[in-house]
Amino acid sequence: PRQGWARLVRGWDFNYSEGRGDWTVGVLIGVRPSLIPGVREEVWVLDVVRGQWGSGRRDDAMSLTAMQDDADYPGQVQIWFPQDPAAGKDTAERVLQLLKGYRVYATPIVKNKEASADGFRSHCWAEDHAGRQVFLLQAPWNKVWLDELCMFPNAANDDQVDASSMSFNKVIKPT
Repeated sequence: PRQGWARLVRGWDFNYSEGRGDWTVGVLIGVRPSLIPGVREEVWVLDVVRGQWGSGRRDDAMSLTAMQDDADYPGQVQIWFPQDPAAGKDTAERVLQLLKGYRVYATPIVKNKEASADGFRSHCWAEDHAGRQVFLLQAPWNKVWLDELCMFPNAANDDQVDASSMSFNKVIKPT
């Protein structure tokens, strides 16, 4: 679906190690009015981008993803990424400059990841919460994304959870 979106947000979670460790992940979530009786809004997980990239390749992936999002949903996608309170200021400034021209925002890192994920988790499990339904676009990334979300907080990685939570929290409660 390319049209009819009330809000679209791509949330990012960063890693800084090439080929190892955690993942850099960008999750695109959209909200639109529903055509389903009794459902007020549809929440869609539309895309997941993920890789174990160093900062240069990560920046390239973010830039290319922003260009693709803008081609698919012109001027509609907000981009959010985490900013570490101290050490992350330089990274935030670089990412803001890299994505200049897009709707890009930094937000403080959330220390309690489980609490941050609660809103998204409850929407997914409840199926219909406050008149909202969650849908997943069928894509090759579905299995890995679902496996990580279902294993959270006991999975080896939580990067897709963090990026999904950021996207969901920003798309549901627009700033």
